[in-house]
Amino acid sequence: MVGPLENQHYKKALTNRFASRTKPCRLQTQKNKYQHLRLRDARNCIRLLYVHPQTCTVDFNGQALIRCELLTHSISKAPPFVALSYTWGDPSVQREIIIGRHITSITESLATALHHMQHPEKTLVMWADAVCINQTDETEKSDQVQIMDRIYRTACLVFAWLGAGSDDSTKAIRKLKFYCRVYRRMGAKGPIAERLSNAPLERLRRHYCIEPINSFLQRPWFSRIWVFQEAVLNSRLIFVCDTESLSRDALFTGALLWHSAGIRLGWQNSPLRTLRLGFYVNLPMTLKDFARSQDVATFSIANGMLYQCTDPRDYLFGLLGLILDSEAYGLRADYSKTTQQVFGDFAKALVSAGEFSFLQQLWMAPVDFLLPSWVPDLSSTTSRIRRAWKNGRLKRLKSKACYCQKVISGPCGDVLVLEAVELGVIKKVENSLSIDVNIDRDGTQLGKAREYLLNVRSVLNSTNRPVSTDLDEIAYQLPLAHCALNGFKAHDSPQQDRSELRDAYEALLSPSGLDTIRSIQYVNLLQSSGLHHVFRMSTGVIGLCEGPVTTGDLLYYLCGTDCRWVLRSCGPEKFKMISPAVIYPEYRPSQLTNKRSILLC
Repeated sequence: MVGPLENQHYKKALTNRFASRTKPCRLQTQKNKYQHLRLRDARNCIRLLYVHPQTCTVDFNGQALIRCELLTHSISKAPPFVALSYTWGDPSVQREIIIGRHITSITESLATALHHMQHPEKTLVMWADAVCINQTDETEKSDQVQIMDRIYRTACLVFAWLGAGSDDSTKAIRKLKFYCRVYRRMGAKGPIAERLSNAPLERLRRHYCIEPINSFLQRPWFSRIWVFQEAVLNSRLIFVCDTESLSRDALFTGALLWHSAGIRLGWQNSPLRTLRLGFYVNLPMTLKDFARSQDVATFSIANGMLYQCTDPRDYLFGLLGLILDSEAYGLRADYSKTTQQVFGDFAKALVSAGEFSFLQQLWMAPVDFLLPSWVPDLSSTTSRIRRAWKNGRLKRLKSKACYCQKVISGPCGDVLVLEAVELGVIKKVENSLSIDVNIDRDGTQLGKAREYLLNVRSVLNSTNRPVSTDLDEIAYQLPLAHCALNGFKAHDSPQQDRSELRDAYEALLSPSGLDTIRSIQYVNLLQSSGLHHVFRMSTGVIGLCEGPVTTGDLLYYLCGTDCRWVLRSCGPEKFKMISPAVIYPEYRPSQLTNKRSILLC
């Protein structure tokens, strides 16, 4: 690929306007924020930054200041421009540029990007949110964020600035391009897969450039919630790191092979943040399609904990451009609303669209926000694959149609009305597991996992089950019923891989002592599943759940989710959602018929 300044789409955004201004201008030397003129129609107009060529750079007190102009255009009649996708960086680290006759401060990250984008001889027309949107005007900011998808789709090029380069980043980019060529020639299932599986580990680590690519894909840009929208809505996208650049296709397909090699090496790095850039077909889409998509929703809003943004409301606002009918469901960027209101609006929109099943898939115990128990905290979601024990093994749950759900607004907040079946009362809480996210080879953590699994096995052994049932098969599978997406592959993979996982389970429980290396694979999945609490029902049923439960909590089947939930009473027919659960033995369909309406608050 040619360098970024030689890209044909970049050249379309060049103009001779302002390019001849080589004489120094009279500057207002007092450094302050640039005062934006009000946009006459913030839903249809944008400001564009005209970056003067390098020949117009001003030497001011020993600093080279880039000169710019900020002009307003109707978005439908705007000249060709480059849209910048970047991370804001540390707001306390500032550099100066000149806009008009004003010296103003911008972040170091943006200033560095402008320096690399600046053309030697011509003016570059571009859009960058920090400068082109008045960040102090909440109304304008809301309107501009609402049309962000139009801005990025209209741009003649999206310039994804990944930051300053290094020897490792150059090596990573070139190797990703090589992987892309290999992927195109051989395909994902061709000889390259065999080569990866048979290669000696040291040669694999050295030749396939695992560590430089891992470092490259950990750059802050990949963790931004906004980049999904910015990167997938325009096919004219290049990733730039200093003078090196690569296409979206090279990054996506190259990362696939990198991840395959990482699996061979036993690395636990998740490719979710990178793989989301590959799902750009049929975007934007309706809210219903968005909720039902196995790719787009899963790799964006269903994994909020993987991404970062300064304002938690942006966990939703940063994805509105992917949803065609967002405004029809009352979803729009509105920074006058609180975080609780924004998250609540999204939950109500899903209920209105008949997608409560997806809503419960997003559920995580709220962390910092005072939310109704049925409203997910979008900043901490992680996509878990819910399963239930059926016919001797775990099977993925499928949602069922249910049209009785509705939201009632009252003085105490929004309440969700839905049909449910009560399955029983929790009689006793048996055990809980506290385990660190980064297990590595810590014997203490493995010891905790071993003690927990022995307790699960002991409790299951006390249940009534068919004589032919393999106790260890249940005890090995049940705690993994809700594995996170980045961990479920080994559990849902072919028989050989499942056999290896069963071996890892047995190594963890080995009477001769912990087999550390073999045990880690299972414990990593156990950690991602989140089923760390064991309880016993008054009916003799055994359950595992994600959230802490207490004696007297109730187990319910919520219609439309095909999932069992632990609820806690907070009034007549009023409940709070405590946690999804997996149980053994599972209830028969004939036992799930006594439905009644309940309120979730």
